[in-house]
Amino acid sequence: MTLAPFFATVNATFSACVVLSLVVPSPYVFSTLSNVTFLAVAALLAFSRRIGENVGVVFQNVLTSTGALLFLGCSSLAYHSESIQDSKQHFVDILGGWVLVVHVAVTSTLALLTAVLYSRLSEANKPRLLIMTTTLNIGCTTVFLVCAIRYYEQIKNQQLVIFLTAGPLAAASSTFARFLLAYRDGGLSRNGVMIALFEALALLVLLFGGVVCQGELLFRQLDRFGKEYDLFHGCWHFALATCTGALYRRNGQVVQDAVKNTSKRCVCTLSASDAVVLLLLFSFGVTMTVVKETSGSPEPALVVLAILLSLHGLYEAGRSFAGVGEFQILSLDENPLS
Repeated sequence: MTLAPFFATVNATFSACVVLSLVVPSPYVFSTLSNVTFLAVAALLAFSRRIGENVGVVFQNVLTSTGALLFLGCSSLAYHSESIQDSKQHFVDILGGWVLVVHVAVTSTLALLTAVLYSRLSEANKPRLLIMTTTLNIGCTTVFLVCAIRYYEQIKNQQLVIFLTAGPLAAASSTFARFLLAYRDGGLSRNGVMIALFEALALLVLLFGGVVCQGELLFRQLDRFGKEYDLFHGCWHFALATCTGALYRRNGQVVQDAVKNTSKRCVCTLSASDAVVLLLLFSFGVTMTVVKETSGSPEPALVVLAILLSLHGLYEAGRSFAGVGEFQILSLDENPLS
């Protein structure tokens, strides 16, 4: 249940965007190309192996999340290609960001609810729970979308409230759900808890750095039409795509384990590749936040980070083609936490 191959694919996509933006410079090239990371995450979620998985789980946790990512990725790509303020493309781009963040919050909460309740229900009520949560997933997101379109101007003036409400809700629900993957033999595994906390910290720092790099939500404001904005805003796209994709993947695993009654399967090992990529993502969030707030040049930091991320991607690609197993840093501990 490693996330290293997932991260490696997204990282390689992002690194390619960095290279292309340097080779073919233009005012909006990086903030445009970086939207490909949303499309890459959507493809990874849609085409990952689903043999033996419950249809309801796949629909709720894969198809709807793929749709939300595609919606934002396509709308943002269309807008940033010209970056015309207050255009129709800009309207849909902003709307797509809201929808994705709210959808992650809804999906994370329902995933936790499903995982907690599923084993406690009778066999007759288990399918009904999946139908209910799937309906709520689609219904809540649809209602929000309609309200966001209807009251767009009012919400836009207070859009930070959406990120500061839906964001922490998604983080809290996903963290609690993630701990369900740290159980072994009826108790919490010490290694599993450590890995879950490490994973959550790395993603939280990456996402915070992304929000800072967005350029208009937190701290130092950036000129929308400058090269600095183009580079930092592209980092926001990468951070958001990576974090939401990882949350979708973990939430899907939590629900699938509950449905298949495999709660004893514990993410109690951390491969070298997982550890390295989580450290890289943590470093990305910290570095880009510091560079942005100190008015430093983002290009050198981006190039270095892109090289490191691409090296991890090449390692994972080579390991995949060679079929070589991963070296485990933390082994399964024998004594669960009481």
